Amino acid sequence: RTIGYWHHRNELQRLDELLDGEHLERWWSNSEIETFEVTHLNHADARAVITRLQPDIMVRVSGGVLKRETFSQARIVTLNIHHGLAPRIRGMWSIPWGIVEGRHDWIGATVHEIDEGIDTGRILWRGAPQLAPGDTGTTLLFRVHLEAVDALVTAIRHYATGATPPSWAL
Repeated sequence: RTIGYWHHRNELQRLDELLDGEHLERWWSNSEIETFEVTHLNHADARAVITRLQPDIMVRVSGGVLKRETFSQARIVTLNIHHGLAPRIRGMWSIPWGIVEGRHDWIGATVHEIDEGIDTGRILWRGAPQLAPGDTGTTLLFRVHLEAVDALVTAIRHYATGATPPSWAL
């Protein structure tokens, strides 16, 4: 338990360094983007905020499974970055489990539309980072997340023009 806590704390610190957390915090505070505190993503308070915002597209990157009454509030689509190669591997901790199980085919990310299943929506992109000696769950998550964000932006640009992005061939 002690080793797990120490390791988790160090991994979070490393991720904060990789993402340049101080810069992100400054950017966020200067952005003047309004934030909302809600109990959880599927809570009635969250849905009320979403209703008020009337989003065309919603993006979920972390925070649990969205229920239909939440994700269906997007006029066009709700998208997700899943840190794992869906539908092959679903749920949380896909990258660390891929390391533990020696399953490199689990290590990667998927950008997909959210539907009622868990990581089962139409796949828009899948990718995997190049594995290197000394990689950790944190470094792999960081590298594949950057690729996934780029793919997410590409998908959003398709939707913005009125087009539906192509599905990823399985």
